[in-house]
Amino acid sequence: ADHVSQYRIKCEKLGSFKLVFRRGNLIGDNHPLPAVSEAQLQLVCSFPSSIVLIADEAVNLPEVIESATKADRIHGRIRATPITVANGRTVRLSAVSISDTGKAFGNSSSLQLNWELINCDGLAFWDDAYNLAITKSIWERFLVLQNSSGLCTVRATVLGFIDSLNQNSITPFDSPEDALTDAARLQIVSSLRVNPVFSLLFFSHDARLNLSIAGGSCFLETLVNNSHILEVIQLPVDLRCLQLMLAPKRLGTALVTVYDIGLAPPLAASSVVQVADIDWIKITS
Repeated sequence: ADHVSQYRIKCEKLGSFKLVFRRGNLIGDNHPLPAVSEAQLQLVCSFPSSIVLIADEAVNLPEVIESATKADRIHGRIRATPITVANGRTVRLSAVSISDTGKAFGNSSSLQLNWELINCDGLAFWDDAYNLAITKSIWERFLVLQNSSGLCTVRATVLGFIDSLNQNSITPFDSPEDALTDAARLQIVSSLRVNPVFSLLFFSHDARLNLSIAGGSCFLETLVNNSHILEVIQLPVDLRCLQLMLAPKRLGTALVTVYDIGLAPPLAASSVVQVADIDWIKITS
C-alpha cells in the first residue's frame, strides 16, 4: 500500500514503554485545520521464561501458541502427546518465546537458538534450500519428511545472547540449567489411502462392499456425496482404521471420501463406487 512505513525497534533496557505514531497534515493552503491520526503501541522489553515449539502450522496464531504452551510435558520438556504428521512433504517448525505471564514475545532475535533432530535418521532432515541464510537466532526451520514412518523428536534450545555488534559472538547463560528448551515428538505416518479407487457393487439389499484403508492417523471421517445410493455401515472400533463397509441403496454412482482429521490440515482419499444390476452372465471354460 502507499505511504506505508516500517520501523525496526530495539530494546536497550528492560521495562514497559509506550510508542506513539502520528501521521497527517498540518495547517496548509487547502486545509486550514490540522488532520493528524495517532496510534499507540505498548511495548514490554523483557526476558522469556520459557519457549514452545510449534510444529506443522503455517503461521503462529495466538490459539496455536496457547495450545502448545498448555500441552502436558514429560521429563526434558518433551511434549507428552506426539504430533501426528503425514510423510512425504515439508513441514514448518518454529519456536516462540513465552513470558512469565504466559504471553508470547513478538521477537526474540537477540537470543541464540539451537535446533536438534533426535532419532530422525531415515525419517526427516532439514531443508537446506530454506536455510541457506540461517543465523544463530533463526526461530523458524523447515523439515523434509521422507517416505517413511516412525517417531522423530525435534528440540529447540536457547543457549545465550547474541552480541549486537558481533553476530558471531555469543554470551552463554551462566549455567546449562538456565537454558530454555522445548521438544516435540513427531509421529510420522504414511498418507491416507483407500483401495480400490473404483468398485462395482451389485444392487442387492444383502450386498456389501469392503474398502481397505491404509496409512493416516486413524482419526477418520467418511462422507458419501450421494447418501441415496450408498450407506456407510458402522464397524467395530478396532476395524474402523483398516476398512470401510458400504451397502447399496439404489442404482447410481457415488463418491466416497475419507478424511483424516487427525492431521492438520486434514488429508483425504476417495473411491468411486457404482451400484449396478447384472445385465448378463458369461460362462467361460
